Amino acid sequence: MFDLSIEITTYNRKEVLRDLLERLCAQTHPTSNFEVVLSDDGSNDGLQDMVERLIPTLPYAARLLQHAHQGPGHAHNQGIRACSSELVLMLAADVLPTPMLVAEHLRSHRENPHPRVIVAGKLNQSPSLPDTAFQRATNLQVEKVFANEFDNVEHGGFLVSNLSFKRSFMLEFGMFHEWPPASGEDLELGYRLKKAGMQVIRNDSARSFHHHAETLASVAKRAYMTGYNSHYFAEEVDEPWVRRRFEAAEPMGLWQLGARLCRTGARNFLINRLTAEAIMMPLIRRAETMPLLAPVASILCKRVTAYYFRCGIDDYRQRKPFVAPQVQA
Repeated sequence: MFDLSIEITTYNRKEVLRDLLERLCAQTHPTSNFEVVLSDDGSNDGLQDMVERLIPTLPYAARLLQHAHQGPGHAHNQGIRACSSELVLMLAADVLPTPMLVAEHLRSHRENPHPRVIVAGKLNQSPSLPDTAFQRATNLQVEKVFANEFDNVEHGGFLVSNLSFKRSFMLEFGMFHEWPPASGEDLELGYRLKKAGMQVIRNDSARSFHHHAETLASVAKRAYMTGYNSHYFAEEVDEPWVRRRFEAAEPMGLWQLGARLCRTGARNFLINRLTAEAIMMPLIRRAETMPLLAPVASILCKRVTAYYFRCGIDDYRQRKPFVAPQVQA
């Protein structure tokens, strides 16, 4: 019996996944005492061949599960069910672990044995990401997500990039909805588990680095996809903040209606196709060669993300087919 099972869901992340698997070889916890379950969501970048060549060289047990491309929720569920240990550590395929990662997750669970305790490791952006103005701007936004106090966020600290839990708790109260990619299935599960009594313990010594290079094109595509599929999440989580975000119909007085119309009007005036594509995005690109623009690149990146997120929502509501935005990188 292993002390821990590491579940890694992956989709077309061949190069960074190789680095992840190799770094797990350097864990301070004995490598013979944990296993790795790779759940591949239908990759087509040669990942299968790379993993099959690498597995015989690894000092820990590793298995590759393959499925047709159905989204991360399905792949996560298949991976968790295949784990043989009661303790499961979920790592994103683009997360690079430090040597103490496994040992620190195990220590936290020994000190907090309650079945509903979940351990969240420390996440930081990788220092080896491209040194571009856009990547630095993206890093600022991502680091804010990682640094959120868990008591103040809806998902309660349930960030599946570096998270461990008792498998029985997940099977009884959790498991992911098997929605399409970028539907908020991880946020919804964290919200649901928080309602079921989840307690998140943070262990900053269980550290890892998020290594995911971004471009304007990748950010725009993901934001659009998230908006297009957000109705899955909005239908499942009936909370005021969700209704406000998605502007769902709900009873309100004249003052509330007026305030909403003002917010919507201001947003549409400041963030629209003209301002996003003709002003904000060119300024973001210009920041690569004009350092004076670098400080505002993070703000502009956030606004562009909001624009494409709203485009996805609007296209779904108008029953338009999913068409990812064609954005220059």
